[in-house]
Amino acid sequence: MKDYKPEILIYLNQVKNYLKSNIEANNYFMVEVNPTLFFSKLCEISEKNFEDNGDPHLTPTQFELLKKEMEITIPLPKTFEKISIFGTYSLN
Repeated sequence: MKDYKPEILIYLNQVKNYLKSNIEANNYFMVEVNPTLFFSKLCEISEKNFEDNGDPHLTPTQFELLKKEMEITIPLPKTFEKISIFGTYSLN
């Protein structure tokens, strides 16, 4: 993780503590997510917010977009398999 301003690091720790103490929020945002990638991206957004308006906090919309971005980076399970003599079939 790169060097961030103290305001960004304080905000990062606030978010981490919130997710540790709020199971519902943790399950919503952190299930099947790489925490390092999630918090790294959170810091990038937070830094941009701080530079633009002096406040590192993410908006609810930004949190939702971050969640969607993390979902996109998770590889989907393979549902089609190839059998050499029969072609492709689905496990569904």
